[in-house]
Amino acid sequence: DGRGFDPATANARVSLGGRFTGWETGANDVVRASALVAGGAVSIDTLSMRLATMTFAGAGRWQFVAPQQGAITYELAISSLRPWAPYLPMADSAASGSLASRGTVTGPLDAIRIAGTLSGEQLELGTGWSARDLEAEYDATIGAAVPRVQLLATARELGTPTAGTFFLITADMDLTPPAFALELSGLR
Repeated sequence: DGRGFDPATANARVSLGGRFTGWETGANDVVRASALVAGGAVSIDTLSMRLATMTFAGAGRWQFVAPQQGAITYELAISSLRPWAPYLPMADSAASGSLASRGTVTGPLDAIRIAGTLSGEQLELGTGWSARDLEAEYDATIGAAVPRVQLLATARELGTPTAGTFFLITADMDLTPPAFALELSGLR
């Protein structure tokens, strides 16, 4: 009756307000959250975070048990990749440029769907990768041993460490287990 850890019956109110300290932090680097979990749903009134050059915000009502409905919407922005370089693949501890993403989280807990868009500008990774701009749409469902992932991405003025520069390159990837398809197209 509204207690315990069963997602269908758990009740919880979460409020969080705090600051980050240490690595790359400033006076405005905070985290704030206000959410209610009840009856197999989460309602997020406030979810915001700022750390170094990254901001994140989310809100919405998501019923994650049957009948599934609603969604949590999110927005992520990284104004500079520089402080995140040590954590990025192929960056070799050096990166620059900006990224932004927005999307939704929906579906039941055993098949969480994350779908949205991603854009980037003036991207450079220390190993010789760069792009003037990047636009992508993604749709992934996680929960199974192998997730379902669909990605459609376009990069302009893509620089590579070994194959030179491409004026335009597109990638269309579809991982729908057990099949995997990837189509790359480049224009020099």
